[in-house]
Amino acid sequence: MTEPGSPDYAKQKFYDAVYALIGTATIDRRLTSAASYLMLVQSRDLPVALRGDFENLLRKLTRIPLSSETGLPASAHIGRGCCKTRQSDP
Repeated sequence: MTEPGSPDYAKQKFYDAVYALIGTATIDRRLTSAASYLMLVQSRDLPVALRGDFENLLRKLTRIPLSSETGLPASAHIGRGCCKTRQSDP
């Protein structure tokens, strides 16, 4: 296992994030899982040329708090039809 703070650790976390995205879970869970791996990376562990873009990505990932139900930002549920109520049986 690689140590936090090393370039190999950052590389592994990016690999883990990509692997999470191609998994079989719902897209909500895949995106949340991928983001959680990226949150473990420190910009200082990346090449200088990538640090600004990575810090920008982290700001975007943390701008809106995640909902507790799906891991998606709470605003993502509004008007998207993803939170339909279950109809009761007649």
